[in-house]
Amino acid sequence: MSNKKNRKPNKKRMDPEKKNKIIIGFKTVFSNDAVVAAGRNLPWFIPILIALASVVLALIPSFVTGIRSDMGYSSLGANSYGYENGLVAFGDFLESEKNTLSMKIENNELKVTGWNEALDHRNAGSQWFSYPITEPLPQPETSSSSAEASTSTEVPVVVTPTVTNGFEVFYYEENENIKFEDFRTRILQNLNPYTIQERFDNPDRTYGTTYRTNLLLLAKDRFYFAKFQRTVNGTGSHFYGKFDHPSMQGMNLLDLYKVSVDATPGSLQRTNEIRNNWKDFFRNSYESTKSTSVWSMTGVMFGVDIGVILLFGLVLFIMTRGKNNPFRTIKWYETMMMAGWASFSPAVIAIPIGFLLSQFSAFIFIFLYGLRVMWMSMRALRPYEVAK
Repeated sequence: MSNKKNRKPNKKRMDPEKKNKIIIGFKTVFSNDAVVAAGRNLPWFIPILIALASVVLALIPSFVTGIRSDMGYSSLGANSYGYENGLVAFGDFLESEKNTLSMKIENNELKVTGWNEALDHRNAGSQWFSYPITEPLPQPETSSSSAEASTSTEVPVVVTPTVTNGFEVFYYEENENIKFEDFRTRILQNLNPYTIQERFDNPDRTYGTTYRTNLLLLAKDRFYFAKFQRTVNGTGSHFYGKFDHPSMQGMNLLDLYKVSVDATPGSLQRTNEIRNNWKDFFRNSYESTKSTSVWSMTGVMFGVDIGVILLFGLVLFIMTRGKNNPFRTIKWYETMMMAGWASFSPAVIAIPIGFLLSQFSAFIFIFLYGLRVMWMSMRALRPYEVAK
């Protein structure tokens, strides 16, 4: 009797069939044969969950890169675009016209008064801020003796304006005649946005017919910034910002030019401090746009990746329809399940590669997943060779 009481109960062992299914499920990470077996024998909802989880994992690098993007640094981080002195000059312009011009942010909007009057003070008839100011070339001096010696065959000297604008600031005031994007397009096409006329008469201008001037276009609820390298075919970058960040409310654009006591006028320190202030301003202005764009792009890529998985499931079904293929009895929904099981390992591998190659992070999963499915179709689902 005592022996029966001291006897330990036997542990209930796992059903061998259930254990085998679990092993097959884990093997799908590295074995294509296991993917085929899992797609045909394991429950249908598991590969669906795996496919969804795989897509989420694959999107981590692009999502994190987008959220961590710093538009202030990327826009104003390089010195090869020539906008620094223009930003400083614009601040000097705001300071000199502070009794006339006001550019203050209130309730997520830029309130501007005295813009045209301030421009008239700086350069009569001007409709936008330009640095440096376009000036005519000096007239060549000619003496009377040289004029008498000249012949009719000589080509007369034609004086054309210099085109050396390195930074321009426009203010777009909402009206029914032209939309903001049309206004911006006219500027980039080297047209006067108000008259739609060619801005430069000099056909031999340094930068050709393509707009190469650094640009800040201000509007009521947003702004547009573009920069271009100082070469004929120099590349450029641009972005849109808004005035909806909490730190901007009540700010005057002149506040961006507050610098330390040691930053004397004309010094490199002053230029750098002003640029850093604009960096913070750009960074904050892009926050709401960044969140919207990152989530939108993530949603689009989520749908694309799911579509790719379904597409390759269909590819597997088509490729097993061969006459000599022993897997031609596989149903279409079974190949869809195989496609789901095969998605996990490419997604895991895509994470570190995506962080290393962030510019291609959105497409690395598609590339790796395509490689695995193609390899699986040629090896694990290959047809028999018919003896001749």
